[in-house]
Formats: sequence, structure tokens, C-alpha cells
Amino acid sequence: MRREKYTIFIEDSGSKEYIDPYKKLALSQSAAFDRKFWLNNYFVILGIIIKNAEIPAINRALVEIKQKTFGTSLVEIKSDWFRNSFQRKKRYLQPFGINEEKLNACGHDVTGLFSDFLNEIRIIAVVFDKRYYKNRKHNDPFCNSSQVLFERIEFYMNEQRGDCVLVVDQMEDSLCARRGRNKELQDVLYNSRKMKQTFIKNYKRIVDISFRKSKHENLIQLADLAA
Repeated sequence: MRREKYTIFIEDSGSKEYIDPYKKLALSQSAAFDRKFWLNNYFVILGIIIKNAEIPAINRALVEIKQKTFGTSLVEIKSDWFRNSFQRKKRYLQPFGINEEKLNACGHDVTGLFSDFLNEIRIIAVVFDKRYYKNRKHNDPFCNSSQVLFERIEFYMNEQRGDCVLVVDQMEDSLCARRGRNKELQDVLYNSRKMKQTFIKNYKRIVDISFRKSKHENLIQLADLAA
């Protein structure tokens, strides 16, 4: 039986490292409107899962939104740039001579792609709450979360009887995929980094992994909005 082919675009948000020291009291504290609190205490990594046959239509829809708003598709969409007033002005309003209303409409249209392609896009996300981890030496937010994400992807691919390729936002300035966090991610995938509670030693449904700068990949930009 022929297996369906998928591509999974992976992005993350929040800090990959521990920022605040462990405090038991922090478990009962919350700062709902303090963005720094969430960035420091939570790490999120997710993948948007798309059949290869469906990628062109989704990519084309995002390109059309960009062209309608900016007059070109050569612009990077990032959720942080949309939220931050300084970045909105620097990245979008001034360079393209558009107003706030038009930029807001763009954001509405782009996030609307998740509902427009409700049947074509699946999302698997992992949220790591650092406040619960006193033993921080053996519980790396980035690696632990990545391991869970890969396991869930493998399970999902088994259910779908499909294979997938991972396309990850390039995390290092260098394009070398064997450095820094890029290397750590591959070590988790290939089980080179020995981790506790490894349920899958060999990922059979994840056939390859590559890294791309988000500015060069529209669907990583879409994943950024979800993260």
C-alpha cells in the first residue's frame, strides 16, 4: 500500500532555556497580562502537518494575501512583528507605506487560513511549563519538548499510514545544521542524546529533517503564527 507523503513545518516560541530560578511559590502565581512572564516560564514547539499534495494551495493563498497587502510576496510574516508596535512600524508600515487598518486586515486574513484550510492542516503542539521542574539539569525545555513532539508525530503518522519530512526554522545564524540547537534537535530525533523515558528509539515515519530560514519558507511563517 502506497504511503501518503507529508511535510511538517516546525516553529517554537518562548525561551528555550530556564530564565527564572525554581520557586515553589511560582506554581500558584500567574501574570495573565505579563508577556515576559509567559516567555520566561513557558516554551512551546509545534508542527503544522500538511499533505504534500495540499502544500501548493496553502502556499498560494498566503502569497496572495501578501501581494494584496504589500504588493509583493517577498515579505516575512512573524507574529511578534505583528504584535510589537515598533516592529510593525519598522517591518511593515514604513517600508510598504500601508496603514494600521490594512496591516490588521492582513493579520486577520493570514490567521484565517487555519479555518480556510481546516481539513488540510493539522497541528501538534507541546507546551513546557518550566515552573514544575526543580531538577533542571536533566530536564531541558527544548530537548524534552522536542522529544514529545517527535513521538506524537510518529504516532500520528502511524495512524495516517504516512511518512513525513520535517522542515524546521533555522535556529542558528550559520546554515550549518550540525551546530547549536540544530544539532541538539537532530540528536533527539536520532536518539544520539540519551534521554529518559524514550518511548521510540527509531523513528520510522520521520524520514528526513532539514532547516530553513523562516523568511524563505511561507509555511514556517504560518507555523510561527500558531506558536
